[in-house]
Amino acid sequence: MDTVFFEACFANCLVKIVGARRLILK
Repeated sequence: MDTVFFEACFANCLVKIVGARRLILK
């Protein structure tokens, strides 16, 4: 797997998790 692609996917997943947490905490 390409490292750049993996990092981009991982960062995207982190953004989704953080966004979900913010919605739940609000």
